[in-house]
Amino acid sequence: MEDVETRLLNARLRLCTLTETFNQSGKTDLDACLHAAEVSVEVGKLMQEQGSFATANPFFQQALELYNSLPAPPGIGLVRCWYHLGKNYYEQEDFDLAEAAYRHCIDLYEMESIPEDAFLATIFDAMAYLYHDRDKFGVAEPLLQKALAIKESVLPADHTALAESLNHLGWLYSEHAHYHEAEQLFLRALGIWQRSCGLQNASAAMCLENYADLLNKTGRTAEATKILCNVEQIRFGS
Repeated sequence: MEDVETRLLNARLRLCTLTETFNQSGKTDLDACLHAAEVSVEVGKLMQEQGSFATANPFFQQALELYNSLPAPPGIGLVRCWYHLGKNYYEQEDFDLAEAAYRHCIDLYEMESIPEDAFLATIFDAMAYLYHDRDKFGVAEPLLQKALAIKESVLPADHTALAESLNHLGWLYSEHAHYHEAEQLFLRALGIWQRSCGLQNASAAMCLENYADLLNKTGRTAEATKILCNVEQIRFGS
């Protein structure tokens, strides 16, 4: 498997070729335009993986310009571009711009009549974390509830993405001392992971860690210690 640096180099080369094709056509080659937009988003995402958030910004902006030059609505591709731009702003702690980008994603779902799907739930998750970081629990909670409801309606009952949303909402409740609700969500999430792929993975380990934190907060330290030992084994081996 290619490393991020190699993938980024290849993507930038493809972007140069597609952009040149689009420009040489007098900006009439719509296939080249669409593919250039998609690859520009890919370049930005790879830069995000490297932590080069400021460097990624122009590539998402370029993708938006290309998408907006298409005569027909680009649909989910444009939504994903706005989402990754919002994520980029979030990582740079420009929370107002991040919020605006996420809200635009949700508006695009409505404007272009895109059916609710798991990606829309991801956007609600991202907005919830943004509001939680700004100490707005009352705003974050319904967003995570909405994300969970969407996943429950579009995904199989034992899908791991559903477990992730249960863990997210459980963590939020635990952080705000809603321990009973949080515990039910953690146990439900762990049950899904156990049935679908087992607990030997990073996402399940994070949920176990969150559950152990809840147990410590509620005075069940022996149970918490046992779970944390399991987490260490998952992450680092026996």
